[in-house]
Amino acid sequence: MTIEEREKVVAYFPENIDNVQLVSIKESLPDVSYGKLKMVLGWLQKRDTNISQQL
Repeated sequence: MTIEEREKVVAYFPENIDNVQLVSIKESLPDVSYGKLKMVLGWLQKRDTNISQQL
């Protein structure tokens, strides 16, 4: 997955990813696989964890 593709997908995720529904994002991005959506979700969770640990 390229950085450009990741950024395109990230734009469809809500600010609060705690209760994100991948189905609704998949409906908006039918050309993106669930595997890629899960990869982006994992990246966002890791990013948020790193940010909160720095605070």
